Amino acid sequence: IQLKDADITLRDERSQSAWDIMGFSLATGRIVRDTPVDMNLEAMIKGSGVRDGAKITAKASVAVNLESHKIAARDLVVVAKGDWSGAAWIPEPVVGLEVVVRSPYVGIDAASSRMTIEQLAMRAKGQRAGSPLEFSLDLPAFEMTADTIRAASFTSRLRVDGVPALDAAWVGEGLSGSPQAWGLARLDTTLTSKRQSRSTRSFV
Repeated sequence: IQLKDADITLRDERSQSAWDIMGFSLATGRIVRDTPVDMNLEAMIKGSGVRDGAKITAKASVAVNLESHKIAARDLVVVAKGDWSGAAWIPEPVVGLEVVVRSPYVGIDAASSRMTIEQLAMRAKGQRAGSPLEFSLDLPAFEMTADTIRAASFTSRLRVDGVPALDAAWVGEGLSGSPQAWGLARLDTTLTSKRQSRSTRSFV
């Protein structure tokens, strides 16, 4: 497959949000059932929360079975670069944001609406108000269907320099529920915040 410079619009009627995918390019080798083939993808995405668009690149070794509606991606690497307009927990814009997602295996079974991810690692970095921001997430195993999500454990950390400064770490166990309503059997949180010269540390 060779696809170059396509423009796609995705609209979610429930949330009334839309995403524009521009310059979408996809290149693959010869696709044979259940046989891994290298795939490379590039696109520019514009939508809610992303200022001026984000450049996305992705590569993986992908095996496809159209009869059973299954896709298996190995050695997946996705890189997104752009500026983020901010949210409630980080209201200031983040510029030069780079997000890298890696996983040795992602499986999609469309017939049963099931996705399985192994050893997902996410790393993000950028600049908030001229100071560094870093985020990490490690998820050993994750499974999601249309009705359920499940993960045995995860670890995550957010570090924001500057004033105010924030260093937060989370260790979670027993993630389960549905994509709309989920919970944790246990969540350990360590939070260190600093305003001016005063530093506060708490454990939950």
